[in-house]
Amino acid sequence: MSNMFAYYLGRLLLTSAPEGRFPALNRCALRIMGATIGRKAVIYSSIKISRCLNLSVGVDSFVGTGSIFVGGSGSSVSIGSHCDISDNVRFVTGTHQIDPFGKHTAGKGYSKNIIVKDGVWIGYSALILPGVTIGEKALVAAGTVVYKDVPARTLVAGNPMRSIRVI
Repeated sequence: MSNMFAYYLGRLLLTSAPEGRFPALNRCALRIMGATIGRKAVIYSSIKISRCLNLSVGVDSFVGTGSIFVGGSGSSVSIGSHCDISDNVRFVTGTHQIDPFGKHTAGKGYSKNIIVKDGVWIGYSALILPGVTIGEKALVAAGTVVYKDVPARTLVAGNPMRSIRVI
């Protein structure tokens, strides 16, 4: 089965499933699309995935409704086991070089992988930017823009993101 055909077949299965009602069907659809999905993972059917992105979700993790995974070709988002990703969280792996002398300030595009370690909790509508690693058992508050690595067992919040405390 070609990659494009598999992607669109998986996307069709996801969009035809009632939101959140059939986690086994959603896992199957995502696997058809090429994602690596751990057992007992609960992923809502309303998520969006760029066809160029590699996604892996660990055992017993949750990904909420409306979450978006987008990025450049060959990039990846890796979510560990026992993670809780709230609704409308955005993972963006693509960016551009700055080109102040070209016709466009956004120069050549490139991608950086995102890694979310085990036990992480990411709050509603957070934005995770390219190249970020979120350490084990860290907590990202709702609406936070994560632009740099988050140490393990640390609560971060805000825009710009700042460390609130060690948990």
